[in-house]
Amino acid sequence: MKRPAIIFACCLLSAVITCAESVEVGTLKPQESSRNVRIAVVLNGKPVKLARVDFCTVTGAQACFSAYTGDDGVAVPQALALTTYHVFALFEDGLSSDLYLHVSPQGKATSFAMDLTPSFKAAQAVLAAAEKLPIREIVREFAGSLQDPSGAMIPGVNIKVVRKGPADQTDVLRLRSDANGHFSAQLTDGVYIAFFSSPGFRTEIVPFEAAAQGEKEMLVKLQIGSVTQSMKGVHLELNAATH
Repeated sequence: MKRPAIIFACCLLSAVITCAESVEVGTLKPQESSRNVRIAVVLNGKPVKLARVDFCTVTGAQACFSAYTGDDGVAVPQALALTTYHVFALFEDGLSSDLYLHVSPQGKATSFAMDLTPSFKAAQAVLAAAEKLPIREIVREFAGSLQDPSGAMIPGVNIKVVRKGPADQTDVLRLRSDANGHFSAQLTDGVYIAFFSSPGFRTEIVPFEAAAQGEKEMLVKLQIGSVTQSMKGVHLELNAATH
């Protein structure tokens, strides 16, 4: 699945990495690359520590491996094979960016930059719109399961919970779904917004109330898509609730 991305030339990031050879990446067409690369991940102009960078081949049997950015926001993967890769930069709350690299003997570029800022701005817009959504669930405790459109359980989903209300947007809780797609955590009674995010899926936003008279568990289904599609989904749900 191709995600929209804005990728900037790494020469703009001279404070982050030294550009031996650089390219400007404006679209998702494959960029010529050498086998040894450095990927700088930035957010709002600053390097991102511990972002995951996935390299997946796009020809033949798909194979993927990951590298993580260090304190300088740069990931240095193993030497790449002579093939084409779809590269994803992933960070918390579903922030992502991607590009394609075509690795060939003639490829000279060694440094690339991936900017999470557009994804972050989209996520902030989703959060602001989510504040206007009505309560969707009333539960006794914050527990439930996560499924994909086919009904299969989704492990490792990132879950963030904040209190509902513009005065307090600090995180109350962060956790992941377990190997069976289940989650469970204790919350005091109150009104919250839960964000369920996983690469390749739309972020599902569930305003809910924790109360003694609530249901026992949630069943949350994630749809295939992106952060941008999440924003469209919030607007559709908001329009349905107000008309």
